[in-house]
Amino acid sequence: MNPLEKEKAKAEKESACYAYCTDTAFDLFNKKEFAKAAVFLENAARSSRELEKIKMKISKQCADNKWFEIKQMEGQLVVDKWMSEMRKKA
Repeated sequence: MNPLEKEKAKAEKESACYAYCTDTAFDLFNKKEFAKAAVFLENAARSSRELEKIKMKISKQCADNKWFEIKQMEGQLVVDKWMSEMRKKA
């Protein structure tokens, strides 16, 4: 599994955790169990922060991958130009 897939798997787990915590908090709030609801809301907030970190990590990885691809293409262009010039001289 590549790093991007690992981050996506983490995001799915955190998303499920967030949904569970918010649903449970809502149910507890309706039962007037406010202290318990607050704990679940804090856990939902933690999941939300983790999801934000994962999103940033995925964005950075995608940008890094694109940058690498661009640099490879630039390098290939230099090699192609050099080869073309060498063929003209031959």
